[in-house]
Amino acid sequence: MQTFQRVAGLSTHAMTRTLFFLAVLILTGSGCSSPSPVAPGATQQGSQPAAQFAAISGQVYANVTWGNPPITDAIIRVTDADGSIKFIATDEQGFYKVLARPGDVSITASKEGYEARTWELTLLKDIVLNFGLAPN
Repeated sequence: MQTFQRVAGLSTHAMTRTLFFLAVLILTGSGCSSPSPVAPGATQQGSQPAAQFAAISGQVYANVTWGNPPITDAIIRVTDADGSIKFIATDEQGFYKVLARPGDVSITASKEGYEARTWELTLLKDIVLNFGLAPN
C-alpha cells in the first residue's frame, strides 16, 4: 500500500482525488486540438486528393464597335500543364468548355478573319475565360 505524506494540510484522500483529476485533465487536454481521425465525418488535413482536371469555359465573341456578337466555330487550343494539347470548337452561341490539368496552361482562341488571342495562366480550379477577338 502506498502512503502519502500530508502536504499543506491535505488529507491522503484529498491528495489522491487531486492527483486523479490532474491526470484526467492532462490526458483529456492533450490531443484535443483536432478531431479524432476515426470520428464519423472526420477528415485529415491534406487527405483530400488534388483535382485531376479543372474546367475552362467561356464565350468567344467579336470585339466590334456595334456590339459583341458570338463567334461560332472559333477554335480553342489548350496546352495542359503536362504538355498535352486539346482542341475544341465553340458552339452556335460562341460558348466552349474543356477540361485541363491544373498547373500552368496556355489557352488560345482563333478564327479565320480575326486576330488570335492567348491567355497564359496557372489553373487551380474551374474558371470562366471569355475571349473578345478583333477582326483583322
